[in-house]
Amino acid sequence: MNDEKSVLNVSLDARIREALARDDREALALIWDGYATDLFTLATAATGSATDAEDIMQELFITIVRKRASVIKAK
Repeated sequence: MNDEKSVLNVSLDARIREALARDDREALALIWDGYATDLFTLATAATGSATDAEDIMQELFITIVRKRASVIKAK
């Protein structure tokens, strides 16, 4: 099952990179749909607080929006 998820993430990662390269807001939706649950779970485990995890998620997505141009240029 982990191998299947890994293969799906490779495909998802490619779609995210393509959407970022187009400066398409779909990239954020793809990131959210593909990774938000795992990221939130990790942040909650790391902080011991769902509220802190929510703050981390918000900051993460703000950072992605602000730095998406550098991701596009890095490609």
